[in-house]
Amino acid sequence: MPMSIREYLARGPSTSKEIQAGTGLSQSSVARQLREIGDHIIKLQKVRPPRYSLTRNAFGGNDKLPLSIVDAHGNTVLAAYIRPLVHGGFFVEAATGMPQLLLGANEDGF
Repeated sequence: MPMSIREYLARGPSTSKEIQAGTGLSQSSVARQLREIGDHIIKLQKVRPPRYSLTRNAFGGNDKLPLSIVDAHGNTVLAAYIRPLVHGGFFVEAATGMPQLLLGANEDGF
């Protein structure tokens, strides 16, 4: 029995072609279902071909946890969102003015 896209992405980040092979779906069906899953999908665009990952709720919150910093004037500023991933690990989704250091060694947020 073929896997669903959610089941397949629970294994880790995957390209569209890998998802197609693992689920037996066509390219257009994969694209449509990824759109339907919506904001729970992370698209890693700094790699070619793009890879997709699935988020999950964590720490008693949802799948988009705000990360704030305190600036030099004592103001709290939203720096990024931490996106827990189903297969483990996190994705850092940049907000305006976020330090590049938070994007990790490959500067892709993963």
